[in-house]
Amino acid sequence: MPDEADFLWHLGSVPRSRPPTGHWTVNIGEALSGKEYASHQRSAALLAEVFSNSSFAALQERYTNFKNEIAGVAAAFESRQITREVVRTITATVDDVLTALRRFADRTGHALSERYGRESQESLSLKRALSYEFDNEFPYRFAWHLRNYSDHQGSVPLHIKQEAGLSPSGSVAQQFQVVVDSRALLSNYDWHSLVRRDLEHIDGEFSIEAVIDGVQLSCRRAYCKILLAQEPLIVAAIENIREFARRAAPADDFVAVFIKAPPSDISSVTFSPISTDLADVAETALQQARVIAA
Repeated sequence: MPDEADFLWHLGSVPRSRPPTGHWTVNIGEALSGKEYASHQRSAALLAEVFSNSSFAALQERYTNFKNEIAGVAAAFESRQITREVVRTITATVDDVLTALRRFADRTGHALSERYGRESQESLSLKRALSYEFDNEFPYRFAWHLRNYSDHQGSVPLHIKQEAGLSPSGSVAQQFQVVVDSRALLSNYDWHSLVRRDLEHIDGEFSIEAVIDGVQLSCRRAYCKILLAQEPLIVAAIENIREFARRAAPADDFVAVFIKAPPSDISSVTFSPISTDLADVAETALQQARVIAA
């Protein structure tokens, strides 16, 4: 039989919301060994690293910031309040996305190599996925080398292009785009041969928003392929977390938790959540990945 000191953790449940009286009902149930509790922590750490704390999540955050800045430019344009500072802010958010793109590739590759080995199928799935995007998607390969351009030449030379067009009602409507000129880019930088060919073919201005949108889509596809390559380990972590929640068997309006109780003093307790929300996020992400990567 294990020593009593091994049973510092128990499964249990607490009210989902704070009771109006200020008095908590704490249900303390099955005792756990330290090894069992540690298995939950490993599962939760894996899911957090792959999902909420991932380099892709950081890239998505930078992408959202960029789209918000573009929306701000649209509002400023409509109110005729476009300033140089607005353009500088857009340029900064573009640089942020380009940096996050490189970090997504580098840090994800390092994490996969550490977890599975450099020559594992999981690590190779990232290389294959990003190579596919580079070979087949202009926005991705352009953005990859635009990061180098920004490092060596300074910030990306953006400007706002204004155009007039007829609305469905027949009135004249003003529109704007944040653009970059391929001719300017070609004039002062030695581009990768494929990117140079792309820029020569464009031969003029093109939307930087369309490029960043394309980068996000490419990285999302690659990320989904990486998730599916790790699916067995992710599913095992999800099932492990949910098994603890099942064993805790919380009543309605209660949430399952771990309860740390010293063997000699059950009245002195601390709580740690069972990561069921993280397991739900992971399951939904896998379902979406199967669709996107198909």
